[in-house]
Amino acid sequence: MLKKATGRILENMPLLKKHYEEENFKALSEGEKVVFLTLIYFFESPEKKGFDLRQIYNHLDNDCLEFALGCIHNYFLEDAYLITNPME
Repeated sequence: MLKKATGRILENMPLLKKHYEEENFKALSEGEKVVFLTLIYFFESPEKKGFDLRQIYNHLDNDCLEFALGCIHNYFLEDAYLITNPME
């Protein structure tokens, strides 16, 4: 079962689903797609796959930036349960 944060990304960017399922993101050349696919790999297997925030800084802006940061927040809140007492 996919993490909620992963599902959110795949729901908003369905073209990534094929690449995620095939684990073939190296074929992607667009920075945004690579960033989100790398995020998905991190969400699904954080002990094996890393994510560098510089990818967000270097490749995303505006709506994509907000969406990625929201996914990261939701991951730590709803999937990893590392935020146990969220700020109001």
